[in-house]
Amino acid sequence: MKRYRLIDCIRKRMTLIVSIPENDRETAIAVQEAGADAIKVHLNCHHRASGTNFGSWSEEKAVIQEIPSLLGIPVGIVPGAETVATAEEMREIVKSGFDFLDIFSHHMPCSYLGIDELTKVVATDYRFPLEQVPELEKLGVEIIESSIIEPEGYGQPLSLRDLVRYRTLVHNTSCPVFIPTQRKVRTSDIPYLYSLGARGIAIGAVVTGKQRDEIIKVTREFRAALDALSLLEVD
Repeated sequence: MKRYRLIDCIRKRMTLIVSIPENDRETAIAVQEAGADAIKVHLNCHHRASGTNFGSWSEEKAVIQEIPSLLGIPVGIVPGAETVATAEEMREIVKSGFDFLDIFSHHMPCSYLGIDELTKVVATDYRFPLEQVPELEKLGVEIIESSIIEPEGYGQPLSLRDLVRYRTLVHNTSCPVFIPTQRKVRTSDIPYLYSLGARGIAIGAVVTGKQRDEIIKVTREFRAALDALSLLEVD
């Protein structure tokens, strides 16, 4: 089975990405079966929303190295935060079949721009100046993750102010933009995110929780909500 790429999917339709709260093969497989278009795993960071500490590539690869070969959807990797995967580790990651890297702009080494095999997804945080967003594409960024919610706002309901900020970012770039669930996004919010131009949503621990059964349930709910947009999408 030929695996499609995230960049191709997100250009075509509103895309569902699932950020699994722990690096786990069985959860990854279950999330694909529940309707995810892509998944993300993590290295070298403390994930604020899930409370999970992720180790280095050498510590995590026994669990995650085979995930891309087990799935028929794109698998991305967050290579770190203050500490990131080395050049040698990134070469191993590429060979393992990962499709994209996803990292905050202020954590991304310039050298990652030269990794042509991986789609470059860059997250802008709440401090990133919106007027600088156009420069990301000029430097080789292909997809933007709009992670613009202040940490103290995690888990709060989506507001009109959030929509305005997301819309401003979307309209400042021609890169596809997806929205991570830093807010407690509901399926009923999806049409609003779609209408402002977002090309995808990345659900994570804030809305899925950490238990596999709940992750599967929420993934199915978001899949159904995105499928309901099908009449609005152009093939």
